[in-house]
Amino acid sequence: MLTPQQIRQAAPDGATFDKAVKLATTRKWLDLEGRSGRIWGRCKSSKATYFQVVADLKRQAYRCNCAYAKWPCPHILALLLLHLEQSEAFR
Repeated sequence: MLTPQQIRQAAPDGATFDKAVKLATTRKWLDLEGRSGRIWGRCKSSKATYFQVVADLKRQAYRCNCAYAKWPCPHILALLLLHLEQSEAFR
């Protein structure tokens, strides 16, 4: 499992990490689930849409359907932070 420091270091810059911290709350997410080393959920965007985010924790492979210009995006980082801080939220 990644540590908070490793997640911070994975961020492309401080602004992206700061956005991730703001998104790392269960009220911003729907359908949080986890099985077999994978976690996923849907993150509410600033509009009425949701981004689908998946993280394979074993392979450290991540996917998000947002159009954020930098990688990893804040949604991926937020999902990782949320899992680290509130793993019980994942069914």
